[in-house]
Amino acid sequence: MKNFLFLGLLCIGLLSSCKDDDVPNQNTLPDATQSGKNTGGALIDNNIWVAKIESPDLNPGGNNTKYEFVNNTYQLQIVLRQVNDTSNRIVINISDSNEITSKTYSVTACRYENQSQVFDVGIGNNDGILNITKFDKDNNIISGSFSFTANNINGNNSKVTITEGRFDKKFIN
Repeated sequence: MKNFLFLGLLCIGLLSSCKDDDVPNQNTLPDATQSGKNTGGALIDNNIWVAKIESPDLNPGGNNTKYEFVNNTYQLQIVLRQVNDTSNRIVINISDSNEITSKTYSVTACRYENQSQVFDVGIGNNDGILNITKFDKDNNIISGSFSFTANNINGNNSKVTITEGRFDKKFIN
């Protein structure tokens, strides 16, 4: 009977120590990986912000990280959404007349949205960078880091500063 009780307690202990790898830790930024894990995060005004892990799709509001050739320009859009609030997201856009590759870009446009506010870096402002550390078109993987400062477009002159941003995403062509 003692062995059965010990075995039962051991099983409960082992099962309770398992963790779900699909739920990101919201207390730390995700590791800077380069394998298409669909992770992302940043410090937003020095507060940790972690993106939801999800598969690529083109549904409205979805994880539509995509790379395409439109009007003789290569365009890349990286979308990161927060774990518990799909209206809370970071969107980064760049374009290049040459193929996009692993290098540092000035951002074409960046946006941070939460439930009540939208912060934007407009085209032509050099308030942000995107450093692509891996761009693998064969496996549709893009990884890198970013930072930017954006203005509130709701007219109240506030700004948001996003630093230590990182992502490791699968993208859609």
